[in-house]
Amino acid sequence: ILLNITDALAGFDDEALASWCGASEVGILVATNDGTKRQRKRLRQDGAAGGKDVVRGKWSSRKLRQRAVSDAWIEFLKSHVPADCYRSLLTRLHNTIIPALINPLLLSDFLTHALNRGGMDGMLALNGIFILVTQHGLEYPKFYQRLYGLLTGDVFLSKHRVRFFQLADIFLASPMVPAYTAAAFAKKFARLGIRGSPATAIIAIAFVHNIIRRHPSCVQILNRPESMRAGGGSAKVWQGMDVYDEQEEDPAESRALESSMWEISVFRNHSDCTVAQFARTMLEKDMTNKVKTAEVDISEVLGTSYASLFDKEIKRRMKSVPTTVYAGTRSGVPQRLFGAADDADDGPDAPAPFPGFVLA
Repeated sequence: ILLNITDALAGFDDEALASWCGASEVGILVATNDGTKRQRKRLRQDGAAGGKDVVRGKWSSRKLRQRAVSDAWIEFLKSHVPADCYRSLLTRLHNTIIPALINPLLLSDFLTHALNRGGMDGMLALNGIFILVTQHGLEYPKFYQRLYGLLTGDVFLSKHRVRFFQLADIFLASPMVPAYTAAAFAKKFARLGIRGSPATAIIAIAFVHNIIRRHPSCVQILNRPESMRAGGGSAKVWQGMDVYDEQEEDPAESRALESSMWEISVFRNHSDCTVAQFARTMLEKDMTNKVKTAEVDISEVLGTSYASLFDKEIKRRMKSVPTTVYAGTRSGVPQRLFGAADDADDGPDAPAPFPGFVLA
């Protein structure tokens, strides 16, 4: 009911019916607290001149109706919200509920509780907090720390991952994100992409590309100069140990800026040719040049799956057909995978068809 009433009120403009029944628009009702005293007097006089009985009513006031709806939402959210309504409320929060409230900052406690639930509920709550921070002056210094904690391998498998990563892309597009925070997100996406499926790797590469392009100060983790190989906190990186702490909850303490993006080399040599080609296309460009490079549209890669990759591969037109030649046998095709090399057909000096493999 509240959602329907809120949607109805949001659809009213200055020229539409604002009193639900149209009484104030035709001049037979004067809202108690709408307009100045002179405007309300003129409206009563106009109604009397037209032979209409003009009455006064609080329920016709636009401000009082908005206050009533706002109070109803606050009281409802204070109660125990059913589980089947919880996510529906979070989904409609940013475009329906927040604009209907007189003081949206009263949602802070509700959103904090929803954020502690984690998962998609936490991400939708973080979207509401983001609106309160950017549009209503809420101070929430741990915003990106909470977003960093929500980013796990499970979200790549969630059925709501499209909405999740769309919001993450919006949050990370802000130019106010510090360099150490942006670098931490780039490193975490890269680590998750290495451990995940090819679809996960493609999404991770797109985020790494966008993050570094938006924050040029993070280029230092791509091309660390020779002079930084010794001394300082970066020495451990060049000794074969990455100083980035993935288990650290605070991105400011993860030491991502002291690290290097060695994960890019892993993407370039990925076992899946689609991932390797995508990495070479995206990550070998000069990402500081915003004229020659463009951001990756995250929505275009969020639908990637094993099925879509397989379908794309079988429909791909090949310029040349790869062939395989087996050397060392008379027939040209190996007759065994394991066994002795002194086969009667090949002779005692013939090499094994697959050197290095032995029968356990």
